[in-house]
Amino acid sequence: KGQAELAGTPALPLVSANLRASQLRLPGQLAVASLALRGELKADAASPFQLLLDASGVQSGRLAVEQLHARADGQRLHHRLQLDGRFRLDAHAYTLALAASGGLPAASSQWRGMLEKLTLTGTPGVRLLAPAALEIGPARQRLANARWAALGGSVQLAEWLRSANGNVSSRGQANGLH
Repeated sequence: KGQAELAGTPALPLVSANLRASQLRLPGQLAVASLALRGELKADAASPFQLLLDASGVQSGRLAVEQLHARADGQRLHHRLQLDGRFRLDAHAYTLALAASGGLPAASSQWRGMLEKLTLTGTPGVRLLAPAALEIGPARQRLANARWAALGGSVQLAEWLRSANGNVSSRGQANGLH
């Protein structure tokens, strides 16, 4: 229920949406009790945008999302992303908090920025100790200079890289994990 407008081109889309749904049943055994999406995205890179997503009661196989809140705002060249949620995987309960900032350079589909916060509580839990460089797009996914607290120790990830052909490489070190 709601309204959405999609215009422009794939390279410069214009999106305006205010949608709500409840008791959704989708292919692949995906069920959503409640979903709300609100946002504005203008075609030009300098225009401000804001997207908000709230979901609860999401079930897909072994994953049950109790609550999820996502927010993105800023401009294409520089914006902030936040994600918070509570979920269960099998019988294990987790909370997730993520914050990132960055942008899409002109004429590029590679998002570049910083992963500022990532905390996953539960067993096992992990916590990002300092901001880390992050790049995501069709050409590659890359995380660099990431320091983590995990499994009673620490992990220093100099680089994790997945190239467009699917090859994955990483380098770093771990200490005191148990």
